[in-house]
Amino acid sequence: SIVREDGRPRKENPFITVCLVGDPNMGKSSLMNSIFGRKIVSSSSTPGHTKHIQTYFLSKQVCMCDAPGIVCPRTNIPRELQVIFGTFRIAQVREPYSILRYAADRCSPPLETVYGLERHRDEDDIDPWSPYSLCEAFARQKSFLTKGGRPETHRAGLMLLKDLLNGHKVVLSFLPPDAAPPAIQEVGIPDRHLQLPLLPVWSPGGGET
Repeated sequence: SIVREDGRPRKENPFITVCLVGDPNMGKSSLMNSIFGRKIVSSSSTPGHTKHIQTYFLSKQVCMCDAPGIVCPRTNIPRELQVIFGTFRIAQVREPYSILRYAADRCSPPLETVYGLERHRDEDDIDPWSPYSLCEAFARQKSFLTKGGRPETHRAGLMLLKDLLNGHKVVLSFLPPDAAPPAIQEVGIPDRHLQLPLLPVWSPGGGET
């Protein structure tokens, strides 16, 4: 029997509680909906969408609990990865260019090829693409222009980051630890799925592997 702090016996609950906990935007609410086979809790790709604890009975013996994401300080994971994988809100990103550089440096084929971006008529074709020029070209492609006709690079950069988060155009993936890049072809992944940046795997001790 269970005993209270004051020594008096306490009646045991006739059910167990299973709580889903973890980082924001890790799919806890989506997993909850999958377990029940229908939508019972709201889910979103935006980190922090779940604001409070929600409990639902899967059966008379099992109570499922969906909890808000827990954010713990992590010094061994760069902010770029935190933004790309959704633990840091894109809406709170002040400048998207450094994060886009992080992804563009690891993307094959290049982002400008994946999105079919074209240089502005005043730009030299021999100049290398920069995160800012990527955002300029994407803004013109999407007609994100100010009243003066200048491309809204910040808006375009945030949209590119949302594409990275949602897996649109570019799908982020990790190689297994100690796996060489040719191992991807050996498992028979279609070529169309290889148009993605292969980001480095981060170990708990910090540093890229």
